[in-house]
Amino acid sequence: KSPLFATDLLPYTTLMYGNGPGHKLTNNKRPDIRDVDTTADDYVQQSAVPLDSETHGGEDVALFARGPMAHLFQGVYEQNYIAHAMAYANTALSLLHLKRFLLHPLMWEAPPPTHPSAL
Repeated sequence: KSPLFATDLLPYTTLMYGNGPGHKLTNNKRPDIRDVDTTADDYVQQSAVPLDSETHGGEDVALFARGPMAHLFQGVYEQNYIAHAMAYANTALSLLHLKRFLLHPLMWEAPPPTHPSAL
């Protein structure tokens, strides 16, 4: 049994949309794609939930950034990487701010009021 065959003994592609126009059932079964050219430009990828258009896919994401921690976001990434990289960047920046606060606490004090109404 091939690892590309599901428990219904039908093949599947490794990338599948969560929803979209690729949801098809024939006699309550998924289509057999063994004779389908999945590399064709007009091939519609399989999806789990039927919708007229796709709103959530599994393709890689191009992501570019500037500023602190931008080196984490300079290319094409799998979707699952992005949340982890954002959490890491947030933690690293928070630790950097904490270090600056501990080393220079006076830098973090509020400036004295300058407007007469604030006096």
